[in-house]
Amino acid sequence: MSFSTLRIDINLDVMVDPCVAADGYTYDRRVIEKWFEESDSSPMTNLPFPNRSLMPNYALLSAIMEWKSRKQ
Repeated sequence: MSFSTLRIDINLDVMVDPCVAADGYTYDRRVIEKWFEESDSSPMTNLPFPNRSLMPNYALLSAIMEWKSRKQ
């Protein structure tokens, strides 16, 4: 898995708490929650979110943890 896959699309940092939003994209929880404070639309599609529920993306979290352990 490449570093670019593990980055947050909004601010290009490595995700800490990846979660899937209603638009189907994965974001870091703190980043998308901050986004919700200022916008009702998806940062990826610009379409309105049907809801603001977030589901943890455990597969990506595991990949990030594995990638970090190899970088140390």
